[in-house]
This record gives sequence, C-alpha cells and structure tokens, in this order.
Amino acid sequence: MTDTNVVLGSVIYLAVKPIFKIYMIIAIGFYLARRNILTVETSRNMSTVAMMVFLPALVFAKIVSNIDNGDIKEIGTIALEAVFVIIIQGLLTFLFGVLAGCPKNWYGGLLSCGMFANISDIPIAYLQSMEKSNMIPNVDKGVSYICIYLCMQIIAQFNLGGFKLIELDFRNEIKKRNNDTEANQRIKSDENATSDASNLTQTEMVNGSSGSDSHDPNPENFKVESHSDLESESPMSLLSLNSDESHSIAEPSSLNYSTSAKQRKDTQLSRHPSIATSLFNNNLQNAPSETIKDVVRAYSRYNQLVENEVVNAQESDGSKAKPKINMARIISGIKRYGKAMISFIITSTLKPMSISLIASITVSMIPWVKALFVTTHQAHLSSAPDGMPPLSFIMDFASYVGNAQVPLGLILLGGTIGRLQVNHMNAKIWKVPIFITLFKLCIFPVIGCAVNSKVSKDGLFYNEDVLYFVSNINYCLPPATALLYLTAIYIPPDQDDAFQMDMLALVYIAHYMLLIVCLPFVTSYTIKVSLGY
Repeated sequence: MTDTNVVLGSVIYLAVKPIFKIYMIIAIGFYLARRNILTVETSRNMSTVAMMVFLPALVFAKIVSNIDNGDIKEIGTIALEAVFVIIIQGLLTFLFGVLAGCPKNWYGGLLSCGMFANISDIPIAYLQSMEKSNMIPNVDKGVSYICIYLCMQIIAQFNLGGFKLIELDFRNEIKKRNNDTEANQRIKSDENATSDASNLTQTEMVNGSSGSDSHDPNPENFKVESHSDLESESPMSLLSLNSDESHSIAEPSSLNYSTSAKQRKDTQLSRHPSIATSLFNNNLQNAPSETIKDVVRAYSRYNQLVENEVVNAQESDGSKAKPKINMARIISGIKRYGKAMISFIITSTLKPMSISLIASITVSMIPWVKALFVTTHQAHLSSAPDGMPPLSFIMDFASYVGNAQVPLGLILLGGTIGRLQVNHMNAKIWKVPIFITLFKLCIFPVIGCAVNSKVSKDGLFYNEDVLYFVSNINYCLPPATALLYLTAIYIPPDQDDAFQMDMLALVYIAHYMLLIVCLPFVTSYTIKVSLGY
C-alpha cells in the first residue's frame, strides 16, 4: 500500500492507455487475416511455434529472473486464486448461461468459457504497458506471476483433461453418426450376402455342384481401422494436423485459370513483375477471406472420432455377449485404464510448456543453481569473464525469444477474431452470450475484488502490490482462444455451420467489445482503492 495521492483522471488515463496498444495489435492480426496473409494454415503453424518455443522461453526467463525460494508463499496464494477462479467462475457462468436459456448441446462449451480465460497475452501486454507509470512496481515480477497463473490453467485445461468438456456437446451427434455407420455396414453386409448367395446358386445350377472349392459363401467382412486413439492422445496433439490433411484449406478463385500451365508461365514472364511485388504479394490476397469454416476444415478430427466410436461399440457388443461377469477382465480393464491415465499425464508433462515450468521453478528454488543463471543475493558463484553469471547466455536467449510471445499472441488473436462469423442464430439464443459476458466482465470482477480485499486483509498478498494488481485483473478477462480450435475438432469438416461455433463467435465478439470498458474500470479501482494511490 502507498499514501501517494494520485488524481483520478491520471489513473483512468493510465488504465485506458494500454488498451489502445493491445487493440491496435489485434487490429493488425484482423487485417492480415482478412487479406489472407495470416491464413489458417499460417496461424496454426505460428501457434505451434509459440507453444513450443516462445511461451516456454518467456516462462523460464520471467520465473527464474524474478522468483526465488522466498516467494513460495506467493506461489501458494496464486495457486489458491487460480483454483477459485477456475471453479467458481466456471460454475457461476454455467448457472447464468442456463438461466438465460442455454441449450443442452452447449453445456460443455458454456462451462469451458467460464473456467478458462485468456490469461496470458492480454494481462501481460496490459501490465507491461504500465511499467513506466511508476504506480505498479516490479512489473517483471508481475509477469512471472501471470505465467504461474497461466501454468495453473494449462494444468487444469490440458493435463487434467478439462478440454474434454467440449466433447460433451457432440457426444449425441457422434453416437448418431456411429449408429448410421453401423446401419450402413449391416445393409452392405446384407447386400453382399445376397449377392454371394445369388452367385453361388447360379454356379450350382451351371456346374451341378456346390462350388465350395471355388467360392466363398461368407459375406465380405467390414473392417474399420482406427488411425489413432484419441482417448490416449496427449491433449495438445488433438490440435495437430496431418500433412495430407493440410492441403487446399481454401482454394483461391484467382488461381482457377482456364489457360494451360505453359500459357500461365508465358503470361507471368511477359509481365516482368518487380522484385518488391514478388516478395510482398501472394495469390491468396485476391481470394475471399478465410472464415471459421476453413478453421473447422483444418482442425476437425470428427471422422476419426466416429471411427473410434464404431470400434468401441463393436468391442462393447462383444463383451456384452458374455453373460457372466469375469472379475479378471474387470481388473484387467482397470489396469489398462490406469496405465492410459498415467501415460496421458506423462505425455502431457513432457510438453515444452510443462518442462519449462518444472525447470524454471526448480532453478528458482535452489539458490546456487539460480546463481548460475542470474545474480542473486542468496548465493554467490564465480562470474564469467564478462562479469555475468556463467549461464547468463541462456537467460539472454530465453528473454530475447520470449519477448516475441505477447505481440505474436495478440496478432494471432486478431486473426482469429477476423475469421469469426455467425451463420444462423435463433433470436432467443443471443441472450446467452450477452448474459455470460455481462457476468464475466461486470459482475464477477466485483466478486473477485471483494475476495481479494479479504485476502489482502488476511496478509496473503504479503505486501506485494503487483500480486494484488494481477489477481484483480485476472477476474476480468475474456475466454481462452483455444476453445475455438478445441470445438473445431468435433465438427464435421464438410458441415457448413455449427451451432456451437455460432455461440463461441457471439461470446468472443461481445467480450472484446465490452473489455475495452471493463478492464480499465477494474484497473482504475485497483490502483485507486485497493492499492491506495
């Protein structure tokens, strides 16, 4: 706390100013997506780079530089706050959505919107923009706190399987498609059996024998090959796309020439385009902008899910045919399930983000190990010839690479918003996105600030103003962008529109329209009232 008295107008200006920078970067991503420069394929590859390189580097650089074993109690507070936000906000958002008339086939998406927020790029960019104001001390340490919040959410969403909530909205549709597939299989088997029987009868009539030596009377067996078991896949691999699936996400109309390849080559040579034109132009810029349909085509794993459902149904039918309960089989099933869960957790833990978090916490908690990377008052080691710690070059690398995460993340966010569209929306349904947006950005921040006021009075922020500030603004954030791509996994790639995508589009649009007002309001309250400026 501080006794400095700052004019309210200055506080409001300080709270609003970072929003302009954030929305300008988002606007760049929006423009690039509308011009097909930032395509779905490009965005997907850049997101992979961000998750595998930039974000782990940012986490390592900020935590090792600003956290030590004296901050364990602050990490405990962050863990409690994160659990409270995920559980309570998720349940209350679900309640508000149900009261607003949310259909049952979006309950999983509704709960996910409440539980998982965009807790990385927006709060980090917002906090870093306030570094020169001198009102929020230790901004870099605040960024490390945000990174810990982010890691807590990743653990809940991916390592603990929270991403599976979205699958609940599509279970009935997948089962229906499974039943249709099984019906088609039976019809095909009956047709094959009839055809084989007819051929067999004709052969017997011609040859006067059964023909058992030269004909197979059994109908052709239908076999479904499962390319991958999504239940045992690591969560982030669900967002992957096979190389043979990534072609022709959007075919630009400008490439549909009626001329031959030789004529096109002659035409290009006759134009003699400049080097600058060749470098900064691409054929997709003249094509219609990619939309959410292209996102679905790129990320959808619907056909695989249906195939796996067919295989599981066949195995289930086989087990139901046996009347007696076999305890050995039950125990074997439990063991297989346990091994699958352990394998799932291990696979998730071996992701770059999890490795970075474990490594950074381990290094920061051991003084003599931390002294290898950064200067610390808790331990002293001989310096390198340049007077810096021996492994300072690793920190230079992590800081330099990690700094690209926030602007890149905001550009990708803008690209995602640029592809949003609402195809068909019942007049009664629009209330759901409006209700949950008003709750998440207007009502829940009030609840959060009240809770944090109690936490501060109990001394659990340990006089860390930046921790108080970060904890307050984390109650006023839009849903995580990853929900859009997780939803696309369960939609058929040839489907023109999906109700769940329409709901998400409305939720994102409403949140980012209202965020420009609500986040500065929460910030102004935090600085003026909570921190006492």
